[in-house]
Amino acid sequence: MRKIKLKRNHYPCGLGNRTVALVVFLALFGLNTVSAQGVSQTKTKLKVGQAFKDGLAPVQINGKYGFLNMKGEHVIACKYDFTSEFNNGFAIVRIGDKYGFILKSGVELTKIEYDYLEGFSGNRALFKKDGKFGYLGLSGEVKIPNVFEFATTFEKDYAVFQEGFKSGYINRTGEVVIKPVYDFALAFYEGLAPVMVNGKWGFINESGSKVIDFTYDAVTRFHEGYSLVQQGKEMKVINMSNQITIKKEFDQITAFNKGFAVFTSQGKYGIISEKGKVTASGIDKMLPSYDGIYPFKRNDFWGYLTAEGKEIITPVFADADNFYEGLAAVKLGEKYGFIDDRGDIIIPPIYDEARGFSEGLASVKMKDTHIFINKLGEPILTIGIGENANSNEIFVNNKGVMLNERNVLTASSKN
Repeated sequence: MRKIKLKRNHYPCGLGNRTVALVVFLALFGLNTVSAQGVSQTKTKLKVGQAFKDGLAPVQINGKYGFLNMKGEHVIACKYDFTSEFNNGFAIVRIGDKYGFILKSGVELTKIEYDYLEGFSGNRALFKKDGKFGYLGLSGEVKIPNVFEFATTFEKDYAVFQEGFKSGYINRTGEVVIKPVYDFALAFYEGLAPVMVNGKWGFINESGSKVIDFTYDAVTRFHEGYSLVQQGKEMKVINMSNQITIKKEFDQITAFNKGFAVFTSQGKYGIISEKGKVTASGIDKMLPSYDGIYPFKRNDFWGYLTAEGKEIITPVFADADNFYEGLAAVKLGEKYGFIDDRGDIIIPPIYDEARGFSEGLASVKMKDTHIFINKLGEPILTIGIGENANSNEIFVNNKGVMLNERNVLTASSKN
């Protein structure tokens, strides 16, 4: 999801980002609360606006992070230096340079003691402690001891590990299923994994048998049955039988999504089908699509087109995001609002910032006030700082007050 204002809605590396993304070819694409006895004379610093996930959204007050629910109740105290979003009931938190997991109740599932931590993939979460990698189970216990020099998050049944500068694969019990004989290895996807031998890439299956010979200088994982590969200066797309399906001059190309991919060539963007048909080209700028509708830029304005290259919304916006839950955030003039896939304005452009919808709510901002609105544009949750220059009051829904009391924030909510 993008935060309009030309900022992407991502978290810093090390909180759930897949380690494999760091090495894939071309990379396609804190609360210092104030006690009742000592009220601060410095105005409280508030940062809200990240999406609701699992019914909770991060909030940052005076540099520390916690969580609000959709009623505006401060359900997890702001005491962490950073948090991820919740995902399937778990969030990663950091205190100092150590990481751990918390539950939606605010209970710490693990001690905050890990040097590195990734989100759960099924029933396993990658961690690093004492210089070695291992895996946690859903109860926070160590399921696979930290004995690996390097390891990656599980993808389906297997994860990559490294031993003596060679890479192999383990299963979810920690059993070695493919010995570490490769110079480098990436995760299995669609039954095949890219591996490197003597500086060249090929593909193996889950039995460890070679399926595509080691002839490529760079490859991506297969997605929807296709991989982008490079031999010398030539880039092409192959299928799982190593047959060339597309052989064109690309600078970059994304993974195929619903049969189409975005490519760049000589500084311009386009769309190509998995059969090699170019449906759009010569475009100034384009974002990958999640639903078959592509934001694109022409003559400094943004519009939308389909995967087949049909322009469905004329470029008239100063900025535009992907569609999320049926609506897209756009900028008209200096303000942001939301449109539907016909280009009709559903929520007027009156906001200074906007993010896409998640779980039925979108985060917007007017001056220093953070607002979560529904798809009718109705404010469901409003959070802001008191107008007093030295205020330490955080108003919720313009009706109640969230106050710093005994180092715990309390909040009223909208009825």
